[in-house]
Amino acid sequence: ILRVANQGSLALAYIHPTIVHRDLKPQNILVDARGNYKVADFGIARFKSGTYLATTEGTGTPAYMAPELFGADNICEKVDVYSLGVVLWECLTGRIPWKELEVPFQIVMLVGVEHRRLAIPADCPEQLRRLIERCWDKDPRRRPSCAELERKTRLLLEELDAAEEGGEEGRAGEGSSM
Repeated sequence: ILRVANQGSLALAYIHPTIVHRDLKPQNILVDARGNYKVADFGIARFKSGTYLATTEGTGTPAYMAPELFGADNICEKVDVYSLGVVLWECLTGRIPWKELEVPFQIVMLVGVEHRRLAIPADCPEQLRRLIERCWDKDPRRRPSCAELERKTRLLLEELDAAEEGGEEGRAGEGSSM
């Protein structure tokens, strides 16, 4: 999950100075033979006009859309951050977001009007929970940038790698003392 977050945010940070993807979802994240994740399908991506999008028409898949895409002006790259949070939730739970809802308008009401978010499982690691919740902040200005997400997830991955290496060395050391 952290690799998806890291490589997805790295790709988005690369495009965000000029482009907003607007339809980030698992179907638009490809995996190559070496296990690297690539963001694809820029069919409804838009160039930014300064800080914000020049247009908001044709705005993506409702289950992954940021609340501001349901009708607000001044859409910025933080809509992709919100979507990445939904993708991470799906990776964590193995469930399709809002699948129990029958029509897309129900998602608009829950997310855009009532400010509800998907339930994060109780057994979710705290750092991942905080990361997803920050991606889903109601105020796009408080969501992290993709560059910040990339740094944070890279550090978490480095911590995990170090812990795994420490665990292997500890086990090897214990085995050699016997």
